[in-house]
This record gives sequence, C-alpha cells and structure tokens, in this order.
Amino acid sequence: MPNFADELTVFLKKIDVTINDFLRINKEFVSNLIKINDVGFLETDILEDIVKALEEVAAITLQISGVAEEITIESDDAFKSVEKGINSISYTVNNLSNINKLLDDFRSKFRNLTKQTHKIEEKSKSINNLSRAINQLSINALSLIHISEPTRPY
Repeated sequence: MPNFADELTVFLKKIDVTINDFLRINKEFVSNLIKINDVGFLETDILEDIVKALEEVAAITLQISGVAEEITIESDDAFKSVEKGINSISYTVNNLSNINKLLDDFRSKFRNLTKQTHKIEEKSKSINNLSRAINQLSINALSLIHISEPTRPY
C-alpha cells in the first residue's frame, strides 16, 4: 500500500512529464509556425508575437517544473522528518511499555514485601506477648521465692 509521500512523488513526476510534453509541443508549434512563415502565410509581426507568447509560456512552464521539483524535494524531506518523528514516538511508546512492566514488577514485589512485613509484625507481637508473659511469670516466681525465704538479718 503506497503512502502519501509516494503518491505525491508519482503525481509530481506526472506533472513533470506533462510539462516536458508541453515544452516539446511548443517547440514543434514554433517550428511549424516558422515553416508557415517561410511559405508566406503569416505576417512577421504576428509570428513574432506568437513566438514571444510561446516563449513566455515555456518560461512559465519551466518555472512550474522547478517549483514541482522543489515541492518533491521538500515533501520528501518533510515526510522523512515525519517518519523520524513517528519512529521516535514508537521508541518512546516502547520505552513507556518497558517502564510500565518494570512498575508492575515493582508493585508485585512491594505487595510481597508488605505481606512479609505484616507477618513479621504479627510474629513480633506474639514474641512481645510471650516476652511479657515470661517476665510476669519470672516476677511472680521471684515474688514467691522472696515470700517463702526467711528474713535474714543484716
């Protein structure tokens, strides 16, 4: 499937071919006019006016051909620039996709760390409770020992 740049290039080449055909026809026409003048059917003033008009048309046609060529070159440059921009955008989109994958991986790891942190906090609470219970038992045991010992004189 041809893109717009290719279609424009083909169109401009057709214009160039048409202009070249027109220039060729003008030359043939001038040549025929000169032949007719040689035979004596046209007055020299009329022939000179026709030749001047045809030369002006030919000059304008050459200018149009030059403009068409410039348009072709500029459009090629513009389309190359657009293509680079599209490639750059594509590259950026791919990078964003990679970044999103990394973020998803990070989120997953963060969720796992959060779950592990909660488990550690629960174990820590259990250890704290156990530690308090052991402290309380130790205090109770020491209190019983203290109560059951006879008072010592100092």
